[in-house]
Amino acid sequence: MKNFLLLMLIFVISTLSWPASIDVKPVKEIKGSVSDASLQKNCPEFVADAVDMNALWQSLKIKEKIPEIDFSKQIVLVSTTVGSVMNLTVTLDEKGDMKTIGMSSMDFGEGFRYLMQVVSREGVKTINGKVVPTTRKILPVAIFKGTIMDYKLLKNSQEVITKLQQLKDLWTLWKVADKFPDIDFTNCYNRYGQHIIFFIFN
Repeated sequence: MKNFLLLMLIFVISTLSWPASIDVKPVKEIKGSVSDASLQKNCPEFVADAVDMNALWQSLKIKEKIPEIDFSKQIVLVSTTVGSVMNLTVTLDEKGDMKTIGMSSMDFGEGFRYLMQVVSREGVKTINGKVVPTTRKILPVAIFKGTIMDYKLLKNSQEVITKLQQLKDLWTLWKVADKFPDIDFTNCYNRYGQHIIFFIFN
């Protein structure tokens, strides 16, 4: 009887102290192999924005095009193995901590294999105890540089432009000789929002 009560007490304590978790299903999976084993160290546990995703893609020298990922709503979980087969189990507890458990075969081969799972970031605060950034880096679509000799024109300039006509007016005011750029202010880029232009004056 005492042993039974002790087991019941342990069960109750573990139930109260361990937050309930739910299984997380990936929106999509990205798999591949990299022959250079030294590049495995470049793989983080997760990627939370397009800039870091592009950097990871370049560092692993992946030839395929980066799939479309909405980082305002999604996160990419990254797992690697030197085995030939790998599975990733993902759960999310009540405190917003996402846990990842990777399992792979032990048949070691050349280089390493990677598995990236795109999952919803809703309710996610940490991943394996690491804080998930709430702000995201933005990768420029294009950069334009130039010099205007009349510094007085600076007073008519804006630091941020969100409309095509604003840019055309500024282009004319500054008498820019270069061809007017083809910029679509109506379409979204990487799902962050409309195209906008930031000016840095020096």
